[in-house]
Amino acid sequence: MDRSLGERQGAKPAPGYVVCFLSFLERGFGTPVGRLIRAILHYYEVELHNLNPNSVMQAAVFATVCEGFVGVPPHWNLWLHLFKAEMSAPYVGGEKFSLRVGGCTLQLRQQRSSQYIWSAMPSSNRGWQNGWFYLRNDGGLLPAYTGKMVIESP
Repeated sequence: MDRSLGERQGAKPAPGYVVCFLSFLERGFGTPVGRLIRAILHYYEVELHNLNPNSVMQAAVFATVCEGFVGVPPHWNLWLHLFKAEMSAPYVGGEKFSLRVGGCTLQLRQQRSSQYIWSAMPSSNRGWQNGWFYLRNDGGLLPAYTGKMVIESP
């Protein structure tokens, strides 16, 4: 179903590198990698390639709201209050598949939507996983690439 980029190319990143997508950069991901995205990856026990573009955008918008409008660094407890992570595994032909790329979706908790600003996320990210590169994981701040697959949340 959804193979890792490395498997499709017969390779994986060299030690000290992770997979990153061009669409992440278009949605606010930057280097050096900020504390919020690092905390998200470690807390939810996922790797960068497990996120999807809208998840990266959610984190970027949240950081911008905290820093630009509230005047504080992104606040972890506020993030947890407002957002959740959903792990998804699609069914294809009646069989469930785990996802190596994009299986973790960060989204605003529906019951908290009145406590946060409205922001439109793209409704289609078709082909987003086609533009990718290996990003040097300076200082090992991001989880190391293992090719982790996301399985559905219980």
